[in-house]
Amino acid sequence: MTHLYVKHCKKGVRIYEQLRSLGSSYDWSRVRFTMDPSMCRAVNEAFIRLHDAGDIYRANRLVNWSCTLKSAISDIEVDKVEFGMLVLFAYKVEGSTEEVVVATTRVETMLGDVAVAVHPNDERWIGKRHNLPFINILDDEGKMLDNCGDFAGMKRFDVRRQIVKKLEDMKLYKSSKENPMVVPLCSRSKDIVEPMLKPQWYISCDKMAADAVTAVKTGDLKIIPDVHEKTWFHWMEGIRDWCISRQLWWGHQIPAYRLESDQELWVSAHTEEEAIKKASAKFGIPLSDVKLKRDDDVLDTWFSSALFPFSIFGWPDNTDDLKVHAPNLPSELSPMDRWMLSRLALAVQKVNAGFQSYEFPSATTHCYNLWLYDLCDVYLEYLKPVFASGTDAEKFAARRTLYTTLEFGLKLLSPFMPFVTEELYQRLPRKDKSCLSICVAPYPT
Repeated sequence: MTHLYVKHCKKGVRIYEQLRSLGSSYDWSRVRFTMDPSMCRAVNEAFIRLHDAGDIYRANRLVNWSCTLKSAISDIEVDKVEFGMLVLFAYKVEGSTEEVVVATTRVETMLGDVAVAVHPNDERWIGKRHNLPFINILDDEGKMLDNCGDFAGMKRFDVRRQIVKKLEDMKLYKSSKENPMVVPLCSRSKDIVEPMLKPQWYISCDKMAADAVTAVKTGDLKIIPDVHEKTWFHWMEGIRDWCISRQLWWGHQIPAYRLESDQELWVSAHTEEEAIKKASAKFGIPLSDVKLKRDDDVLDTWFSSALFPFSIFGWPDNTDDLKVHAPNLPSELSPMDRWMLSRLALAVQKVNAGFQSYEFPSATTHCYNLWLYDLCDVYLEYLKPVFASGTDAEKFAARRTLYTTLEFGLKLLSPFMPFVTEELYQRLPRKDKSCLSICVAPYPT
């Protein structure tokens, strides 16, 4: 762990160097590492609040399991490809010469079969209704368990060929045929994802999703452009609870403690001392009798990432940084040539509107129009006789208006052309040089 942290300190700055080389403008004083103490505190606080409220719970369910990572992964970490073979083989009917032919795309899973059921509606929960045992045949690395007899210890796909050969020897193999189907792949390791029955932590998403749907329908939340509202509703109305626990050794360790007993009794807390007090109060056990073990699992990285916009400003503390202040365009305008300043004001309005509606071509078009048509084609031509033969007052007003247009025009353009605008900004005859770079200058609004 120490070695990895040292490696982060040496290599982790590379992404910041890349962002700087792209001309990105950020408040670099707010750089944070996900494992910094302030970030850990925010992550733990969020988990504890949600767990105490009942929105985070623990359940034993089928999860997407990556045998390479040896961890559960989320639905969005699963890619899909199409391929597959259908294997047909027979089960002998006990006490008879009859046989039942079954078809499967995963012939190795027959080692966990306990019954054969035929139902006209293909009812998937028939095994659970009849209390049939759920037999796991794979370990976390995708190898066959000891309950698989001669196949124990073999890799899941190696054993597939061996089972087909064994079925052939027993005269039970019937045929194989191509059967293209959707196969889930781990997006990181590219290995085939296994559905595994594992105890994991989940966030209940149904109420949050319902609130998100209502917010859009009432107009409290805007989806821009609104053509994507249908996609939003599809996501929210088909949502499943989010599995947030991961079986990795690097990440935010889940702040949950299990009571040492035959039951699944859990509390969440910032420290073990706090957890002991909570467990004593929650389960009615004397403090001296409380024995706890912290969960070894870590949280999905998106759990901590989702908190970043709040934790970066000091959440869960109510800090001044949580209040956002937007800079305003100076109201003091030059009396000369109000037309030029009105065109500048229009460009500021249109560019900001383009950002707010995510219509970036509109924003760049108005920057282009300001510089080429309003400033170069009209205003600079108008200034030539003023600077040649105008009065000192007229020249002063012209220079002031020109400077204002250049300064704000460069600021408008800076997100799109950071290097060119930075070079020109440094050449402006600025009296106030307190703002060292255009990338940290207030944006016109």
